Amino acid sequence: MADKKKPDVSAIIAIVVAIVGFLAIYAGVLFACGVFGNNTPDDNTDKITVTIEVNGGTGTYNNMTFVLDENNSYTFTDEEKAALRDALKRDGYELKGLSTTPDGEGGWTVTIPKDAESPVKLYAIWEEEEPLLPQEDKYTITFDMHDHGTAPADITDATALPAELPEVEDVDGWLFAGWYLDENFETPAEAGATIIEDTTLHALWVQIPIPPHPDFNITFDMHGHGDAPADIIDTETLPAELPTVEDVDGWTFVGWYLDENFETPAEAGAIINDDTTLHAKWEQASRPVKPGYTITFDMHGHGTAPADISNAIMLPAELPEVEDVDGWGFAGWYLDEDFETPAEAGAFISGDTTLHANWIKCIPLPPPIS
Repeated sequence: MADKKKPDVSAIIAIVVAIVGFLAIYAGVLFACGVFGNNTPDDNTDKITVTIEVNGGTGTYNNMTFVLDENNSYTFTDEEKAALRDALKRDGYELKGLSTTPDGEGGWTVTIPKDAESPVKLYAIWEEEEPLLPQEDKYTITFDMHDHGTAPADITDATALPAELPEVEDVDGWLFAGWYLDENFETPAEAGATIIEDTTLHALWVQIPIPPHPDFNITFDMHGHGDAPADIIDTETLPAELPTVEDVDGWTFVGWYLDENFETPAEAGAIINDDTTLHAKWEQASRPVKPGYTITFDMHGHGTAPADISNAIMLPAELPEVEDVDGWGFAGWYLDEDFETPAEAGAFISGDTTLHANWIKCIPLPPPIS
């Protein structure tokens, strides 16, 4: 019996491998399209293929297969939005979203009509971008005072001169005459003018002419009190500090006046237009009222008391003399009735005072022996 021809095993294996590879590729395609796997819709969920129309823009995007929700809608993911914006472009516009009509509102949730047949065309909806304003260059403005006055603060981030140029006060006999763009003072600065570089404004000054003036003399009339200050010669103003004068002879110095009737007070530093006399005004100092006390005399039973002394501030310069009487000799005046403190003539007293007369009994001499 003849031997049967054996099949080629290697050929069979090759065929099987090819079939398995084809099935694997086909399964991968189905998985990517969401036919099965985790993204596989259930039997009641619709899916549809869409194409993208750039609608005035440029670029292309592959067809997409949507799995629609119960409202027949699909919401694009952030990754899909970014991919669409990268793929589709239009000068001066930004991709706002997609719509089923060319002039739709656009958005990233698209509702597909229920009767639509796949593939459905979606249109790119564009939104015009805000134009970018050109960036202005900004500069610094400085001020050159040319040796007079105080410079204003620098101005930074400026595109134009200030709407009101800084004001400057006249100083040191110089008059401010305005701001200029150059140090030769040929081009005046204009408020609000545009500048294209850092700019220095130059202050122009004009010297104030000093008119010739006569010099005058100042004398002082003391009106009978105190010593006059020395005359002041060759001046056009009263002194910045008027002379001080001490009170004298019971008179108080009140101040200096321009007239002898003391109606116009003199002002320190005031300009004068002629030789001038300053008049010293005085007021008589009021004398303090001195307290007055009464001095009485207690004779302690002998002799006649002197008359009382009233309005006294001290004991008399000479104490009253008293004659001896009735066998008693006067022994002096005392401040106390115990005769311990003798009274001193001219001594000050601080209240009503009684002087006490001290007496000594006189012893008669025996008659002479004949």
